[in-house]
Amino acid sequence: MKNRNNFKHGGFSFVSLLAIISAATACPALESCRSEQDADAIARALADRLQDALKFDNSETKKGDAPQGHTSGADYPAVTMLDAPQTLYPGQSFEIGLPTDFAMTDAIAGAAVQVDKASHYIEVHESYDSVAGRVILHGHLADDKKLIGHIFHVRIALLDDLSRAGNYVTWDLAIVMQPDAFMEQESVREPENEPELHVFPDAYETEPSETSDQMETIEEGENLPDGMQLLAESGSQLESVVVDGSYVYYLEPGPNDQAGGRVMRVPVTGGTPEVIAKEQGNPLRIATDRQAVYWTTWLTGNVMRWTKSSGLTDVLAEGEKKPGDIVSYGGILFWANFGTGTIEQLSLSDMKQSTLYQTKNGPNGLAVFGSYLAFTIAESVQGDQHSGLIYVFSLATGGPRLVASKAGLPRSVALDEGRVYWLDELGPDGNVNAQNISGGNTMVLASKQNGPTWITADTDYLYYAVSPDRVIRRVSKKGGPPEDIAPAMDDFVLGMALDNNFVYWVTRNKLYKVKKP
Repeated sequence: MKNRNNFKHGGFSFVSLLAIISAATACPALESCRSEQDADAIARALADRLQDALKFDNSETKKGDAPQGHTSGADYPAVTMLDAPQTLYPGQSFEIGLPTDFAMTDAIAGAAVQVDKASHYIEVHESYDSVAGRVILHGHLADDKKLIGHIFHVRIALLDDLSRAGNYVTWDLAIVMQPDAFMEQESVREPENEPELHVFPDAYETEPSETSDQMETIEEGENLPDGMQLLAESGSQLESVVVDGSYVYYLEPGPNDQAGGRVMRVPVTGGTPEVIAKEQGNPLRIATDRQAVYWTTWLTGNVMRWTKSSGLTDVLAEGEKKPGDIVSYGGILFWANFGTGTIEQLSLSDMKQSTLYQTKNGPNGLAVFGSYLAFTIAESVQGDQHSGLIYVFSLATGGPRLVASKAGLPRSVALDEGRVYWLDELGPDGNVNAQNISGGNTMVLASKQNGPTWITADTDYLYYAVSPDRVIRRVSKKGGPPEDIAPAMDDFVLGMALDNNFVYWVTRNKLYKVKKP
């Protein structure tokens, strides 16, 4: 099996792009630079180069500056959110979505697009798409490889039928190398007869009789509220939890500087915890479906599977860079590579792996529902100030859409058939937020939640932990006052899961469950 790691040596990450730029000469793409005094002229020339390379459907190029923007007033079409790719490679097609709350949508005639410092701009003629709830610009980047390694600021505004512009939003665009081209440079041909899967030695098979020397069966009599049960306790830190109809699965990551760590399970009704895999290289996140349990290993860079019917553990992908959150849906496995900023997908039927999306910064939480995959990026802006991003990716039509920016610190996300939900985990002002997948304004379902973490969802409610307050809480998807459903029993919750009747969570060294109200 070919385990693809498209960006194994840095590739397209935003950090490496900055490194490329800082390491380049004063005039990386043009030969006319003679001194530092020419820097501004070179920047303008490079901006014009990108302006010429951006090819939009139904557009025309105009000299000079784009029309003056208007940041307020109901008479001008305002962009409420920018939905655009963060990177492009030469020759790539793209789509830009411009949602608006402008009442007179019939008067929208298109958009103005201008690269910062460019001497001309593009006027794109596109009407409002009432089905999508936005103006959609279609285009492609011309095959100009001298643009690779540069980051540009592009201003975009909607235009009305009098060519008047609303507010301008900034598209921060990095031009990168084509993924396949990068893989051809970095890849090494693997033997054609390499087996599809690697089955671990006997030590990695199910060990139903093995119980951790630090684990013990939880007996009756714990001083817990009615409906709450302590399922497992360990001398090691626990992290991440999932549940099926019979078992709760969770991780013992082990010390960060050792390639240890175990994958555990315990019956949902309670009992003796079992080790199903050990020496796992700091396992970080876990997922399950009817057939198997899956997890990522932070230190060794593997994506692993334990098959429920056979009890065998095998490697699905190796050589990944700091793989984190993982989800399984519809025969496809998705995971986030924090080290390369990629969202990876693996078909469990033919074991073919591919990169679904490349981000500038490492992705955090993942959630999948129906034909949509949601993921979060907790971008650091300055110091402890964050401007997180929430994306929704259509698995049917392709292409990510930026659902929300300035989302604080969103490390976990939940999804249903119509909405995406996330937590702003920044201190006492942390909010529980919702956004329609189709677009619109962000809805705050609960505010000032004092650092909420680990959002999960069922049909009617969102469940999350408030570690500083040591509680497990829920709030209706329709809004209303949040409800405390159980004491968290610790000030550090490290994972949460749901089934039809119970909520499960792990603290630093214990696994609990509580009956839903």
